[in-house]
Amino acid sequence: MIQIKPFLFDFTSGPGFGEYYSMLSCKGKHTEKDVVEVMNELRTIKIELADTAFRNVNQLLEMSSFVVLANDEPLGGVKRIIVDDERVFVLDDTPKIVCYNMKGEIEYQINNKGGGPKEFFSLLDFTINKASNQLIAYDSGKRQLNIYNLKDGQFLSSLSTSTFAPMGMASVDGVFFFDNPDHFNYPDNKELHYSLLYSTIGNKIDNRFFEHDEISNYSMSFGEGHPFFYNNGSLLYNKRFDTMVYRLVPNKIIPYLNIELPNPLPDELLKDRIQPIELVKNDYSFGITNLYKCDDILYFWFSKSGFYQTVFYDLKKNKIIYAGNKVSNNPVKELPVFYPVVGVYQDCFFSLVSPMTILEKLSIDASVFPKELQEISEDSNPVLMFYKVKK
Repeated sequence: MIQIKPFLFDFTSGPGFGEYYSMLSCKGKHTEKDVVEVMNELRTIKIELADTAFRNVNQLLEMSSFVVLANDEPLGGVKRIIVDDERVFVLDDTPKIVCYNMKGEIEYQINNKGGGPKEFFSLLDFTINKASNQLIAYDSGKRQLNIYNLKDGQFLSSLSTSTFAPMGMASVDGVFFFDNPDHFNYPDNKELHYSLLYSTIGNKIDNRFFEHDEISNYSMSFGEGHPFFYNNGSLLYNKRFDTMVYRLVPNKIIPYLNIELPNPLPDELLKDRIQPIELVKNDYSFGITNLYKCDDILYFWFSKSGFYQTVFYDLKKNKIIYAGNKVSNNPVKELPVFYPVVGVYQDCFFSLVSPMTILEKLSIDASVFPKELQEISEDSNPVLMFYKVKK
């Protein structure tokens, strides 16, 4: 569990106590203790952009280790990666799920596409349920959850989700949360007109949070990342176009970070259905994603002026390390290459680095790269790279 020092929240501006409590309660019952927990954990951080490129990331991070993913099975575009219990699980857009060990060797694949009872049409997302030692994948084509043995990838069973059609899923402490940003597929079922659905077993909705409003059905393809972020066993969530980040626990959402973006996107523009291309052209900030915390360093992206902006924020010192749209590094032995962060594992940030990026950095100074990385080619699979925060 991520621990954040409490701060005094000013309810004279922004949402008041009643509004925060109602967001938590929705249809569940919560005690005074729950409210105190919320008050103690929530904090606000203010972001201001820098006007220079951040090329000294090696002063903040150092390479801890890396895993060269075997080329036995070429990967397509990666949609989801989870690192857990010394194994790497990758969902690509072919689609298939490949499980690697920490030597980069393939342990098994889930690649049985087809119409049969043990096959899938289209894998949209997956998660790991450590409580049951299972991997659960959502087949959006059949509208069902396929359940596999986490150890060997063998198909176990399926659960129908015909009553709802999520856009993403996550699991924490043995329960499930589903991303449900709109209700186009079930306009008349008011019970599903919520952005976040909760289930204890996976195919039955037991609770719901964030009732759909005028903004919920606004759709665009830019600036919309995955809403669930695994952080060393803790699950964080950020709703589309929202600047509040929540920590998810069984049957409860806990406000965690209130991120004040520069020139934030006005709700009125979304309610008025501004054209997506016009939204991107404007100078507004929106779309928080890729949000991870390691050693008091917070990392995330947001969209502004048609570009993703990268933020490194020191939570302990309450200060911005960097916020801007250019993060790179000059290759040095302690950090030969930096690539956008996609997760946290065992107190390290990790990235899935493309072979072309490694080749580019090799052309600058190959001597700082370990031998295994010097052998990377254009046809190689991505390399999983772990970064420690420098003390």
